[in-house]
Amino acid sequence: MILSIDTKELVAALTLAGRVVPAKPVWPILSNVKIVSNDNRATLIVSDHDSTSEIDVSAEVGTEGACALPFAPLVTFVRAAKAGQVRIEVEGDRAKVSSGRSRITLSAVSVEDFPNSRPPEGEPVSLDGEVFRAALRFCASAVTDDEARWHMAGVHFSEHDGNVDMFGTDSKSMHLASMRGVASVGGGGTLPIDAAQIVLAVAEKAEQVSFSISARGWFAACGARRMWGKVVDGSFPNVRRMVDQFTEWREACIAGRDDYTAAITVATCGADAGSDRARNLILRVAEGEPVVMRGQRAIGGVVHAGRAEMEATGRAPFTGAISSKYLTGAVAGMQGEEICLLVDARADGASVISIKPAQESNTLSMSAMIMALRASEAELADV
Repeated sequence: MILSIDTKELVAALTLAGRVVPAKPVWPILSNVKIVSNDNRATLIVSDHDSTSEIDVSAEVGTEGACALPFAPLVTFVRAAKAGQVRIEVEGDRAKVSSGRSRITLSAVSVEDFPNSRPPEGEPVSLDGEVFRAALRFCASAVTDDEARWHMAGVHFSEHDGNVDMFGTDSKSMHLASMRGVASVGGGGTLPIDAAQIVLAVAEKAEQVSFSISARGWFAACGARRMWGKVVDGSFPNVRRMVDQFTEWREACIAGRDDYTAAITVATCGADAGSDRARNLILRVAEGEPVVMRGQRAIGGVVHAGRAEMEATGRAPFTGAISSKYLTGAVAGMQGEEICLLVDARADGASVISIKPAQESNTLSMSAMIMALRASEAELADV
């Protein structure tokens, strides 16, 4: 096999491929990149056994063929190459890779040992790239990384009322996004969080993304880039049932994204935010008064953590303790500059806040739910 590839194109392709190549492969062959050349292109294939990625790049093909080369030294050499093209010549179990006057000789592994994973059957759906990325990124930001809750370690897709819904949760907060006007993506399933990050990286700036997900697996494509893999084999929580427990939402306030961000930063200044479970932020909303955020559990050297009054005026009363991490994540991922905060409480004392854009989009609906805890009298002393 003999071929030449533009250096910049090869660097870009290998950079994307590197998101799939495992750092500690269970099989040595997975530390390689498979290269197949035919006609006027080369296809780079990598896999971590759960996910597979194919990327086409233009090439000048002298002799067609296929080989598997060690990924790490190849990508290091190509990134350091100064010439405009990289030439690969494979003969037997050796591959000479050269760029200008620089060269390296690598071991060429038989492609017969490389996993022959194929995409799941089914026709993918063409989705608006910006909408898809916003929804996937928002939901992925709430996904748990707790191995004990592996069945929730991904973004769940389901089809409901003529729309495709996405959910991400770690059981203490939940992000929901609905792609309006998209009736189906193949049936639905849970996209592993690692795969979600790969899809987001490969689909960056793409105008259209072809995507499908079902019990058979997931598939995504953007131009010359194709990815597929396994879904999470477990039962995702019944999110809609949990959401439906809260039916009496009251609008607490509407404020700009920067107002929320600044208030959270001031309030948590000097507060202990070291744990995901930390109730390090007290939120108080009183009708007709400024919304107040106050940090609690002051760290060493701080007598009282920060206190911030937002410019927003309260509309419905609410007082509770929440994690600033969840509130920050929800606000950061929202579309639009104005964000609405809603509150609800059940008869058993459980309360929750919901964050959503003040102006609804015709193509994408987003919201985040964060469980809140009751604040004690001592905690409310200086709020």
